Amino acid sequence: MISIAFAVLASAPAEEQEFSFKFFRGSGTYSVASLKEAGCKQRGDRFDCDLTTTVADYWAFIQYTIVDQKLTSMIVSGKRTAIPDLLPQLEGKYGTPCKVGRNDVVTGLGARLPSVTITWCFKTGTFEFREIGLMRDTYALEYRAYSREEPKAIAPSDF
Repeated sequence: MISIAFAVLASAPAEEQEFSFKFFRGSGTYSVASLKEAGCKQRGDRFDCDLTTTVADYWAFIQYTIVDQKLTSMIVSGKRTAIPDLLPQLEGKYGTPCKVGRNDVVTGLGARLPSVTITWCFKTGTFEFREIGLMRDTYALEYRAYSREEPKAIAPSDF
């Protein structure tokens, strides 16, 4: 398990800032042409995309979703060996998190693995670090945009 200490930075609190990560922007607009060029899968006004890049000088895989040309979610997955280099960079960029906690991961055999979660809150959404990602040797970073508007219609239900 990792130990965490955050310095209070002089910059504006993250809650007052727009989210950004690499070339992603929480308030950015993404053109349909650039999404198609990136090989994203289109379903109406929704694009599901993925790419492999480096995060903190380590290889990482990013899956992201654009709806109505806006970033709605993003998941970054990388090897846990990157964490000692990654966390100081996240702290330096985003400052003090809005929430730090622990979320134990339960394996298929019932073993509990302690996992730290760190959440930064922004004007456009939240960005969460999870010490253990989809596999126990990976970490996860997840951006979730706040809902931009009320749903256009209630989804039908057959139950």
